[in-house]
Amino acid sequence: MRECHYCLDCQVTYYNEEKCPPLKKMARKKAKYKEAEINIKEVV
Repeated sequence: MRECHYCLDCQVTYYNEEKCPPLKKMARKKAKYKEAEINIKEVV
């Protein structure tokens, strides 16, 4: 059965960076960018 019962579990998952695959991917990219930015500042 694919009917929504408005439990909103999907909304909770969507806004959780540890459960939502697209948000996990973006969080990893942000962390990687910040790490690279820190390394560049240390060299300069």
